[in-house]
Amino acid sequence: MIGTAKRLVIAGVLALSPAAAFADDDVMVFGDDTYVSGQTTNLDTDSPRSAFVSGFSASINGPVAKDAHIAGGHVSVDAPVAGDLYAAGFWVAIDGSIGGDLSASGYSVSLEKNASIGGNSRVSARSIEVDAPMSGSFLAVAQKIAINAPITGDVMIGITELTFGPDARIDGTLTYVGPKSIEIPENVISPDRVIHRQFAGTALSTLAQMSAAGGDPRNSGEWRGSHHRRRRGDKGSCQCCQKPTPWW
Repeated sequence: MIGTAKRLVIAGVLALSPAAAFADDDVMVFGDDTYVSGQTTNLDTDSPRSAFVSGFSASINGPVAKDAHIAGGHVSVDAPVAGDLYAAGFWVAIDGSIGGDLSASGYSVSLEKNASIGGNSRVSARSIEVDAPMSGSFLAVAQKIAINAPITGDVMIGITELTFGPDARIDGTLTYVGPKSIEIPENVISPDRVIHRQFAGTALSTLAQMSAAGGDPRNSGEWRGSHHRRRRGDKGSCQCCQKPTPWW
């Protein structure tokens, strides 16, 4: 988990660094790895090895042969990634197949219907939506989590609000950490495989710290200045930047 946290912190730094001042879609291929940076970046060509994408608005629309690293304000991945995906942003949307593990952090993270996760998933956000099937485990921290897809492995989540859609199913165990007990439908998982805890363990605490550190671009003065100029035309604060105090 520490390695994952470091990767996402580095990704956040890349997205908000002076590299973002480059021209849009400034592409470099080195050692068969593809690097793209700019204010608005779109990697729409094949990546023969790993891909590194950063920008205020960053997207991957071309297949990646190995791992993908993407960071920005608005982040989207709509193409298949054969290896692992590391994504950090304010809004993160994933709608492509991921062959390996997923590590994602943001204000809002959505795994959409065309996506699929072949390995384990680690997600931290304020709001998480899962409409994509997961073949591995699911470790997550959020205020709100909505699950509407099958999850093959074990699930461990720290939440305040948890909801399930008609396609939700958990084949492994479900451990949820929260201030109160939540009614879990039996068609999602049998009650004997559900555990409720009121205090977070090491894994969830690490994930929460990762979200507070590198996964939230609102921690950056540069992001806030650009965001407020677009939203309000001033340097004050707006409602969406009032970060909630998580119960954990």
